[in-house]
Amino acid sequence: MGLSLADVHVHQSTRWSCVAACVCMVRRRRDERVEEPAILEAWGSGGPFALTVHAEELRDRNYPKVIDAVSRSSRGLLRAVLQNGQWVIITIVPLPHPSRLHAVVLIEMTDDGSFLYLDPAEPPEAQPLAFSEDELVQQWSGELIVCAPFP
Repeated sequence: MGLSLADVHVHQSTRWSCVAACVCMVRRRRDERVEEPAILEAWGSGGPFALTVHAEELRDRNYPKVIDAVSRSSRGLLRAVLQNGQWVIITIVPLPHPSRLHAVVLIEMTDDGSFLYLDPAEPPEAQPLAFSEDELVQQWSGELIVCAPFP
């Protein structure tokens, strides 16, 4: 990847624009020059946005849009695609604020099995963040967009 995470990361501009910010991050990783306001304008709404509808254009069609978040095989799928260099946008129910879904981008696995991710609600200098497997299971909704491989 020729870009740094600071170049790729997008801080969401509104309370409801996390999906747009995640889409923007993936498109930036593809070396597209894109800003979140342009995505929001194209979508024609202030949100909230549905991950499986609004990020569909990025999806690798070999993978489903929803899987069982608790199943070991689901986490195995995440590991496999991350090890393949693909990114995955997922929705989580963030603790301690479980009232609404929030989108983040899984970008890599660490040697100790943690899932590294970019969170559009957090500032660039805080990136990447990490989920342990237990944290992922507690928060992941099962909704995902496995992004098509990067060129």
